[in-house]
Amino acid sequence: MEMLGAVGSYLALIFWYFQGLITPLIAFLAVRISRQQSRTDAGRVKLELFDRRLKILEEVRRFLGLMTRNGDVTGEQLATFSSETMPAEFLMGTDIKEYLDEIFQHALSLHSSKEELRAMFESHASSEMRERPARVQQAEMNWVTNQFVVVKQKFKKYLDISQL
Repeated sequence: MEMLGAVGSYLALIFWYFQGLITPLIAFLAVRISRQQSRTDAGRVKLELFDRRLKILEEVRRFLGLMTRNGDVTGEQLATFSSETMPAEFLMGTDIKEYLDEIFQHALSLHSSKEELRAMFESHASSEMRERPARVQQAEMNWVTNQFVVVKQKFKKYLDISQL
């Protein structure tokens, strides 16, 4: 019996030490889990930022494609472009906002030159009178075509995952 009492006392001592060690172990694990969750949250924020920026790039490419394919844009397409790219002001630098404004201005110029030419054709205006809007339209189409390379360079620093 004495031996049983000694073993019980020994087990009680081990249990007492174990209780003392379990609290710091739980605290360590809680801190570790908290850090891991913090890293996960930071990664999620970066992914959401990337997704929102990518959506703006896709809208720019879609809009440039419309301009290239149709040689014109409608008022509705201009409004859609403007509303879909509006968050860029808050998600990227001023350089992208200025670039988007530049695209919008070129789209307006393309549209107005196209409308001017259409009106001149309907009124049977001379070829000399149609020359200026035709040159403007051609210049705008050249500008739009070149933007497929430029847009990639402009957005690269905002979509480089290693820089997020």
